[in-house]
Parts: sequence; C-alpha cells; structure tokens
Amino acid sequence: MKKTSFTSSDYSCWFPSRLSRTSSPIKYLQVLFLLVVGAISTYGQIGPNCTHINASIGADDTARILVGELVTNALQIQAQGDSLTIEILGSYGQRILYVQNVGPGYEIALYACPHLGRQLKVNVSITGGTGSTCWSYLTFKQGNGPAILGRSKTVYCFDPLVKGGHIHDVPPQALVPCRGAESAAFVAGWVTPFNCDPAELGLAGNDTAKIILREYEAYDKDGVRGAGYDTIYVLRLPQITVDNAFCPERDTVYCGVGGKIGPYMIAGYPFYYGALDTLQLIDRFQAISFIETKFNPTTRQLEFYPVEFDPKCGISVHVDAWPLGGGECSQQYKVNVDIKQTCWGTPGCIQELD
Repeated sequence: MKKTSFTSSDYSCWFPSRLSRTSSPIKYLQVLFLLVVGAISTYGQIGPNCTHINASIGADDTARILVGELVTNALQIQAQGDSLTIEILGSYGQRILYVQNVGPGYEIALYACPHLGRQLKVNVSITGGTGSTCWSYLTFKQGNGPAILGRSKTVYCFDPLVKGGHIHDVPPQALVPCRGAESAAFVAGWVTPFNCDPAELGLAGNDTAKIILREYEAYDKDGVRGAGYDTIYVLRLPQITVDNAFCPERDTVYCGVGGKIGPYMIAGYPFYYGALDTLQLIDRFQAISFIETKFNPTTRQLEFYPVEFDPKCGISVHVDAWPLGGGECSQQYKVNVDIKQTCWGTPGCIQELD
C-alpha cells in the first residue's frame, strides 16, 4: 500500500474528534480571562450620573446646590480618586459657570432670578479624564417664601413700645426672593407675663415684667408666606428713691398746649457708640414723668392725668389738682401726686438690644 503523508496547520486536529474548536477548554479559559479583564477595565472608568434639579431661590436671590445633589454617584467618583468638572449653560448656550476639580461637598451658588422660568443645561465630566460624561437640566422655584429677620429691644415699663407700635417706629423688612426688600405686615402680638416675687425685690430675678412677641408676615408672588417675630423685653423700674426721683416745687407748660410735668424719675442705660470700647461708653438718661397734662379748649383749663403702667410693672399713680386762679395763660394749679411702688427690679441700668 502506498503511504501518503499528511500535514495540517489547524491545531484542532491535534485533539480528539469529539472536541471542536469552540469547545476547547483552553478557549474557555481565554474567554473567561477576557471577561475578567473587561470587568476590571469597566469598573476603573466609572463616569458621572446626573439628575435634574429644581432648586429653591433663597431670600438673597441665590440658589445653592451641592455637587453631590446634582451628580448621584459623586461619592463613588471621589472614592476612586477623581474629581469633577461642572459647566452650566444658559438658555442661549452662554456659559454661566465653569468649575474644575470639585467634589460632592462643593456648593454651587447662582444668582437665579434672571433664570426663573428657564432651563439651564448642566454638563458634568471627570476632570482630566476621557471617560463618559452626563448632562441634566437645572431650573428654579421660589419655594422658600419671604424671610423676615426678627429684631429685639429691651425697654422700661414706661416706654410707649410696651403699648404698641414697631421697634424704631418701622416694621421689619421682608426679603422676598426676586422682589427685594419690603415692609412686613403686622399680624398679632403675644405677651408672656412674669409675676412679682417679693423675695426677689431689688434682684435681677425680678427685673422682667413681661416679654412681648410681635409677629409679622409677607407673601411672595406664589402666595408662599414668610413670618418673623420682634421680641420686646419689658423691665420693671428700679426702686424709687430720693437718689433717682425728685419733685420740683414749680413746673410750667405752654399756654393752651399742656405737656408732661413732675414728679420725675431718672433712669438710664449704657450705650456703646461704635466699637465696644469702654472709652466710648456714654450714659444716656431719661427723665420719666408720672403726670401728663392736656388743655381742654372748652373749659380753657388744664386737665391732669396719671401715667398708666402695666399692672405687672408694680407702679400705680394717683393725681388730684385744683386751680388756684389767675389769667388764662397764667393759671396756677395745686397738684397732689401719690405714687405707689409694690414691685421693682435691680437699681442697675439696662442695655439696648437692637
């Protein structure tokens, strides 16, 4: 028999006939190796995931967004040692913001009022990377409502502010997003009274007669309400003594006008002008009148009225007056005044808390 030689370049012929090329165990190993390498490569190239944001505009007309809110996997990107580049484009494609090398805690602050009702496009990529990018829309809303910064002031019982009115005679300012500052509207007041404690007479624990809260409100264009409160601390007067009170033998008011007359009490408080420097300490004293006169055009005589204090202040005043004769503009009166003080605070001064 003639012997015929056979050569082949196909390596599959070296395996038993029941094993094809695709079923080779070495091929399985090659495919598995490629899958593992591919998985590792994909994990190493993680890219950003963006989400749409509808941000609230604050009272200062600024919207603030954290990168971690805009990019949902910003923490993962930071953990793999990468940072982000953020670009924000306006509705006409103009660049509004561009920052690099930022992480999830970076705060994006934008003056948002010009973009109210419009969509801004946000592009996000890994800084210095060539991996995937993402984009989303950024819009704005006036959801926070107006902000009203409450004020506070400390006054004595005789201050007109105790009965009503505004601190500094003006209501507080309401900061309305995208509308600026405007006067807030008064709503209501609440009083927290403090009873007089005889054991605390002359001590700081007995100073406060009451605390007044006055509520103010404002609304934005969407009807969202904002509220704020002014706080008024009302202090009792110090004990009336010969050192801080006096009763003049004579007092004079303008003809046909009337006005305040004695007896008087002197109360004051320290006021710091400029920086809190002891060299700039100025003592401001106020003369408290316990009697007020009004001219009656019908009788052509003065009428005398005691100053009314809140019952929690612990002072009551009674007055009697008789005309002694004289002309219309030279009329003289005899006036008896009784002042009763049942409760008082410390003899020290108070400091304004404006």
